Amino acid sequence: MLKQKNPMKLDRASRLLAKLGEVRGGSVLPFQKRMANDPALLGAFVESYRLCNKEETIIPPKYRELILMALGCAAGVPTTIKTHGRLAVED
Repeated sequence: MLKQKNPMKLDRASRLLAKLGEVRGGSVLPFQKRMANDPALLGAFVESYRLCNKEETIIPPKYRELILMALGCAAGVPTTIKTHGRLAVED
């Protein structure tokens, strides 16, 4: 849920969420929607997501998922650990 009230920031956040949904295959996660309260943060996330998931990335998908799982372990975020662990096994 967006708590942001600035119309310009809301418009930018909506466009960024739509762009993120496209690159993620049609959906965005709840934490990504919460990030939209700060369009600059969401914009940085969208760009990093796009760069990390493009076809010509040097790091293979399995290793990217393992890195994200390790970050989830370090931060103590069970959802990140489970999701990226599962994706690493699938790759």
